[in-house]
Amino acid sequence: MSLKILVVEDDDLNREMMKEMLEVLDYCSEVVASGAHALQWLQNAVCDLILMDLHMPDMGGQEVARQIRKLPLYAEPFPIIAVTADIEAGKSVHSFSMTDFLLKPFTVDQLQHVVQKHVCTRLN
Repeated sequence: MSLKILVVEDDDLNREMMKEMLEVLDYCSEVVASGAHALQWLQNAVCDLILMDLHMPDMGGQEVARQIRKLPLYAEPFPIIAVTADIEAGKSVHSFSMTDFLLKPFTVDQLQHVVQKHVCTRLN
């Protein structure tokens, strides 16, 4: 089964790194540079999980997640994973429409663990 993962990240280097990690794990990914682009992409496409940077200049990850939750296919329990270097923000992701968090910097194994934890649970 090939998973489709949407990566929402404003930093070029982080987007490229996450895309490469997902390729190593044999996951298909789409990467976008802003919350607005994510919302636009989700109007016309479907994914299995979203990796969402919390701190973006156009629209923060919290607001993007709230907007995504209004879309019928992406209501809870659909997995939206916060990606952040801020451990305190990561600990409170459940209070702002996100499922879990991945603390930057992370390894391929940590990425695989969070994806499997949430996608496999949802598909079973």
